[in-house]
Amino acid sequence: MPKPRKLYKYNLLKVFDDILKTFKQPVKFTKIIRKFEELDLSHEAIIALLTEVNANDFTPLNSFIMNKNKLFLKLYMHIAPNYLENEKMTEMLTKPNKFGFNPLQQALKTGDLDIIRDLLLKLNENLSASEIKHELLLKNFAGYNSLHQVCQNNSLEAVKIYIDFVKNTIGSDAPYILHTLAHDHANSGNTPKPRRSNRDYIFLLSLLNNLKKDPPLKSATPDIEISDPIQLLPTGLV
Repeated sequence: MPKPRKLYKYNLLKVFDDILKTFKQPVKFTKIIRKFEELDLSHEAIIALLTEVNANDFTPLNSFIMNKNKLFLKLYMHIAPNYLENEKMTEMLTKPNKFGFNPLQQALKTGDLDIIRDLLLKLNENLSASEIKHELLLKNFAGYNSLHQVCQNNSLEAVKIYIDFVKNTIGSDAPYILHTLAHDHANSGNTPKPRRSNRDYIFLLSLLNNLKKDPPLKSATPDIEISDPIQLLPTGLV
């Protein structure tokens, strides 16, 4: 009689930690993946690990982003698509936590360029243009949208990556989405703006003022959804 597989016992952070402890020195990413695949866990147990939600509605993805755990985030992004159906993967990439932060807002808030790029690539791979629009415009419970978050992290490069992502993924609607985001008020009454301590404060303020200008009249030509892989390296300002 075959030996029963282990049940889901602990969270994904513990699983990844335990795997890393089996190596005495830094190891290649592929070896960590192989070690995970060799775990005596059922398919259902792995899905449970990938989709668990804690008391604050944080998924593993949310937690890895918030804690800036780049290695575990990369592991999750690599492993999850192999076990989750497209609909469930989309849910994990968009599920807000208890405070209304979706993964996009959480990533932008970190200001970490690697984390931001990794998440934007996954959003582009898994979400339609209309779904991306929804994530961009979504407000957390304090009324902050995605542009609020990226402007607060003191990273000019992050803002440039964000704007390029919007332009490359939603096509001709980009000026209108950015215009809407730039005029959006949080519960405090503030529109998106950089911190005064930011060395690029004046430059970012000018950029945001340009986004607030009325966009050109929209043509009657229907949008064409962009399906090619996007380049998330900054390519300059709008």
